[in-house]
Amino acid sequence: LSMLLIAVSNLFAGLTYWLTYRFSVHIGSKLQNDLFDNLLQRPYIFHKMTDHTAAIAIVNQELPRFVFHVLAPMLNMFSQMFVALVILIGLLVLNPVIAISAGLLVAGSYLLTYLMLRNALEKRGRITSERNRGTQATLSEAFIGVKEIKLKGIEQAYVDRFEGYNRAGLDAQAFIALAADIPKLVIESISFSAILLLAVFFLSSGQEPAAIVGMLSLYALAGYKLLPTMQQIYGS
Repeated sequence: LSMLLIAVSNLFAGLTYWLTYRFSVHIGSKLQNDLFDNLLQRPYIFHKMTDHTAAIAIVNQELPRFVFHVLAPMLNMFSQMFVALVILIGLLVLNPVIAISAGLLVAGSYLLTYLMLRNALEKRGRITSERNRGTQATLSEAFIGVKEIKLKGIEQAYVDRFEGYNRAGLDAQAFIALAADIPKLVIESISFSAILLLAVFFLSSGQEPAAIVGMLSLYALAGYKLLPTMQQIYGS
């Protein structure tokens, strides 16, 4: 039954991911097309008086970033919150004290981690946006005005400017990615240590080993599903 439960839950998880990302990509594509159409349909005088670097960066970089780093994670977060709620309700029926302790331990750890990193993440998000605009502007200026750049011999200045924007942006993206993944290593260690301590508690209380094995198997299975679910909610 445990093996069947794992297989069915993973099947539904895969289906949920596929539908979520397909919907997100569809919305993102429509937003890109609508924005491009909106800009292209504007009067000629608007295009003569406007620097299109920022608009190109929004259409080509910021909108896909919005889809894959805001819209899709938001949809995934809501679906995973439902899964976590179902697991915790099941544990509440079996043992309310352990269920509430497990929920507070895992959810509280992730919430505390997020609160500690939130300001740093916001700062890196702004750096990433600046990187997208800066690299787009540098590339556009360099290739459009390549004749003047060649005549003045200032190629290295553009290369240095591009490298400055790019390095800062990639460092910021690396920090964001690590902030989403690294905490799970610590929280997994805490959670499985808690299961081992629970086993020691049951054994020291004089309960039958057969009953202990059944109970621990159930909580291990719940932890197997709950920890990745909470990690995805935190990452989203």
